[in-house]
Amino acid sequence: MGAQETFSALINMISASQVLSALYNSDEKKIQGFFKVFNVIFAENLPKLYLHFKNLTLTPENYLPDWFMTVFASIIPLELSSRLWDIYLLHGDIILFRTGLVVLKYLEPLLWGGGFSETVKILNMGFVGENRGEEVKAALAVSGHITEGDEDPFFDEILGRKGVHLSETRFKELLGAHMPRPATATNSNTHTQ
Repeated sequence: MGAQETFSALINMISASQVLSALYNSDEKKIQGFFKVFNVIFAENLPKLYLHFKNLTLTPENYLPDWFMTVFASIIPLELSSRLWDIYLLHGDIILFRTGLVVLKYLEPLLWGGGFSETVKILNMGFVGENRGEEVKAALAVSGHITEGDEDPFFDEILGRKGVHLSETRFKELLGAHMPRPATATNSNTHTQ
C-alpha cells in the first residue's frame, strides 16, 4: 500500500470511529461523554482502583486521550499492539474501552502507593523508538501479567471472554445515557397547505 492509500485508510478508520473522530476533531462534548462512559465501566469493573483514582483526582483526561488516539500503540509493545489493532478494526470502539480496563487491571499493582504524578507517569509509560513499550512490558511482567507466551489471557479479556465485563448491550446503553444528544433540526422548507 502506498503512502496516499495508507493515509486514506487511516482517515477512513478515524471517520468510522465515534471515539477517534471526537478526539481528533476536539469535540469536547463528545469526548466528555466518552470519559463518563469509561468512568462508569471503570467503577463497575475495578471499584477499588476507581476510588483510588478519585482520591488522587485522576481522571480519564489524564491518560485516555493518548491511549485511545494511538489505539494503545503508545503504551503496549508492538507485537501486542499490532494484534490489538486487528481486533479493534474487527470489533470497533468497544475494544478501546475494554482495553483501557484491561490495561488498568494489569497495571493495578503498580498504581497503588504513589501520588498523582507518579501514577500518571506509570499510565503513560512507553516511549517512541525501537524499544517502545519495553517499560510497560517489563512492568506487566513484574505484576504477574503478560509475560512471554502469556498474551492470550490479555486478549481474552479484551474480547470479553473473561475478566472485564462490558457487553455490546451495556456499552450501547451507556453511550445512550452519557453522550450528548444531536440537535434536532427543523426543516424550514416544509410547509403545510
